Amino acid sequence: LLLLCFIISGITQIFKPMMNFGNWTHAYSCKFVVTAADSTLPEELPRMIMQSNKIQVFNFMKNFSEDVTTCQADLSAPDVGHWNLTNDKSEICLRFDGAVKLNVTYKDLKKETESVLLNVPSSAYIIPSESYCASANASVNETTEQRLTLGFYDNWSLSYLFTRDANITGDKRGDHWILHAVTLKRKMMDVLTPNCLNPEQIEIDELKDVKLFYTMNDRSYGCVSNQIVQVDKDVVAHLSHVRVQPFMLSPQFFAEEKCSADLMTSDLIPIIIGAALAILVVIVLVAYLIGRARTRRQTYENI
Repeated sequence: LLLLCFIISGITQIFKPMMNFGNWTHAYSCKFVVTAADSTLPEELPRMIMQSNKIQVFNFMKNFSEDVTTCQADLSAPDVGHWNLTNDKSEICLRFDGAVKLNVTYKDLKKETESVLLNVPSSAYIIPSESYCASANASVNETTEQRLTLGFYDNWSLSYLFTRDANITGDKRGDHWILHAVTLKRKMMDVLTPNCLNPEQIEIDELKDVKLFYTMNDRSYGCVSNQIVQVDKDVVAHLSHVRVQPFMLSPQFFAEEKCSADLMTSDLIPIIIGAALAILVVIVLVAYLIGRARTRRQTYENI
C-alpha cells in the first residue's frame, strides 16, 4: 500500500492511490491514470492524479530492477461502467453500460504530435446540469431527444445525444432511435497529456449529425465487440461491452438488438466448429486407411 501525505493550506491530506506493488523485489510500472482523494476532507481540496509512474520501494540498487510488475489497468481493457439517468420522479429514462477508451492526440511543447490512451473510469458520474430525460417543453413520453453527460478526471466530460425524431433518423415510421452526437470536453494538463503545448486550455471535440446504434424503439442496443468512433481529428473513442437504451418505459432493458460485429462472431462459431469436426473426421479416415493398408501388406508378406 502506498500512502502519500501533503500539507495543503494548513490541512494535512493523506492520499491512498490504489497501487498493488506485488513482489517488493520488482519495480512497479503504471502508465494508466490513477486518481486519489481524501474523502474525509472538503471536496474543494485538490485530488491527486498520477500517470506514467515507475516506483520501487526498499530499493538497495542504483537502478530499477529488471523485473517489473505492471498494473492491471495497463494490462486490461477499461472497466465496464453502468449509468442510469433518472427524471424528477426518480424514474430511469436512459441506461448506458459500456467500457470506453479514448485515444487523444495533441501538440507538445515542441509542437510535435503526441497521443495518449485514457480510459473513461467506471466511476465517472452523471452531470445533472448537462443531462436530461426530456427536451424543453416535452414530457418523457413525448420527447424525441435525451442527453447523457459523464464527468471524470479534472473537468473532463463525455456527452451522448440520442434522438428518435423521424426527420433525423430517416425512418418514415418513426420507430427507431439513434446516437446522434458525441461530445468530449477535456482540460489539457500535463498529468494527462504530458508536456502539452497549452496546459489548462479547454478543448471541445464534437461528432455531430451521425446515425450510430440504429435500433428499434422497443429494443436496446448491445455490442460486446470493440467499436471505433472517430469523434474528430484529435480523438478516437473505443467502445466495447455496450448495452444502451434511451427513451425507457421501464427500469429493465428491452430485448437486445445486437451489432453486426457480434452477429458475425456468433455466425462464425458454428462454422469454425463444423470445420474443425470435418478436419478431425478426415484425419481419422486417413489414419484408418493407412493402418488398413499396412495390415494388408503385412498379411501379404507373411503369406
